[in-house]
Amino acid sequence: MVSCLDKIGKEDKQGGLYYNGFDRVRMETVYKDTIQNEKRLGQFSPYFNMNLMQRTASIPGGPIVRVRHNRMEFVEGKVQEKTPKQRLKPRKLDAFAEEAVEHLKRGPADKFVVPATTQQEIGWLLSSPMHAARAIQKGGGDVRAPMLVRNYYDEKKRERDLKSREPDPDALKPMLSRLNNALVAAGGISFVLAMNMGGVLLRQGQVCDFDMPSTCAVVVEGPSETFLEKRDDEYIAKVKADANLAEFRPEHAFRYEACSSKTGTALMHMGTPVTNEWCQALGCNYKQCVQKKHECDREKGAPKHAEPTIQCVAAATHSDMQPSHFVAFLFALIGSLSMCIIGCAASAQSTTDGVSVFP
Repeated sequence: MVSCLDKIGKEDKQGGLYYNGFDRVRMETVYKDTIQNEKRLGQFSPYFNMNLMQRTASIPGGPIVRVRHNRMEFVEGKVQEKTPKQRLKPRKLDAFAEEAVEHLKRGPADKFVVPATTQQEIGWLLSSPMHAARAIQKGGGDVRAPMLVRNYYDEKKRERDLKSREPDPDALKPMLSRLNNALVAAGGISFVLAMNMGGVLLRQGQVCDFDMPSTCAVVVEGPSETFLEKRDDEYIAKVKADANLAEFRPEHAFRYEACSSKTGTALMHMGTPVTNEWCQALGCNYKQCVQKKHECDREKGAPKHAEPTIQCVAAATHSDMQPSHFVAFLFALIGSLSMCIIGCAASAQSTTDGVSVFP
């Protein structure tokens, strides 16, 4: 890079009338920016950088490096100090390198207080993680990779950090002991049976029935003030002579027909044929309905055209449960949850040691 400064002031054969690539200001600016970039990017990294997979020679014809990282591990002493046979034996790693290798063997539960990803949540409690109460009490946190501080590795500080992060397999025993109760088990089984009973008693189906005006003559929005006469501030069954109901009639009327004898949701698959002729023409499936849409003449209360527009629409979900069935399901659900709560409370009161790991 320094050699390029020798070209300052020389003629740029590829330049133009007002451009010279070897201008002094231009060359010194490029040189200055290059030095600044090298200083900015050439910072010391405190992280241990090791590649355990590449065990081949780093330099063609050079020594075989069994462990490669950012330090000059392949530099040996003088030739007369060791024999070639001694040099082929791998050297023992120092404390920093050994801890870096051991850190690679640790699992997610040994590194983090809580799962870092949703995949780590699977089987997290089976790996005896650090309890939250112990993390607050001991001040332990996530275990990071070993680092150098000003090219120095504090082995004692690393040992203290690892000791404060040690998991406690017995931390969850008081919590799990509350669930080890016959009443809790019976409540859990009762809860499953109650939910199953609710699913059986609930009647759900797909119907072609929508809350839309079916004829153009129907009146919407309750035009009592315009339509009915009053006697002593009460409505009577008499229509006003000058009543105009045009603004209270719908703009469109809708009629729906099922495409088959059995409609259903996306979770139901049956070989039901499409029987409606309009559904067959539109290509609707058996789970849909055909919608017939009439444009209304609001003054006359009748359709403007005899032929409606048609299209395929999804069927509406209809759920129903009889009141007696709902009461039975509600009491079964409350009873099962009460059994679980009472069982946990009874297990907590029956603890005799009186020691708790929770803060």
